[in-house]
Amino acid sequence: MIIITKLLLFVIITLTIILVLMLHKTLLKLKTLSTSELNYLFLEIEKEKIISENLKKVKPSLTELNNNTQIKLNTIRVKLLNIDFTITEILK
Repeated sequence: MIIITKLLLFVIITLTIILVLMLHKTLLKLKTLSTSELNYLFLEIEKEKIISENLKKVKPSLTELNNNTQIKLNTIRVKLLNIDFTITEILK
């Protein structure tokens, strides 16, 4: 009976050690994988920051271009109205 309990205890301890080693190995793999994923995400965030900065630089020039275009369009409208008014006055 004592031999059976000693054998059973040995098997339980051996299985526990094997299980702990397997869990430790799995944990190390997960840690490495998560570190790799975090590095990838960090790089993606840095790319997005660069794109955002570039867009902030482009936005004022686009606004200026839009304003200049609106001014030119308004000038053309006024000239067209003047021409139309002049033609109606001539044809009277």
